[in-house]
Amino acid sequence: MNRTECSLLVCGATLAGLGAAIAAMEEKRDVIVVERTASVGREFIEAFNPGFGWGPPRGDSAGNRGSV
Repeated sequence: MNRTECSLLVCGATLAGLGAAIAAMEEKRDVIVVERTASVGREFIEAFNPGFGWGPPRGDSAGNRGSV
């Protein structure tokens, strides 16, 4: 079995994990990122829902938005 050595092992290709990997690589460290799914940055993809909730701001008939 081959062995691979690295300075940092990032478990999870989330935006935070990828950010940590990039920061370490900028410091010339060897980095390996592992992800259990085929999706990278999954929390962003799941939060982004194009076409949903787009429309004029809600408010009263005079156009006042009110408190959010």
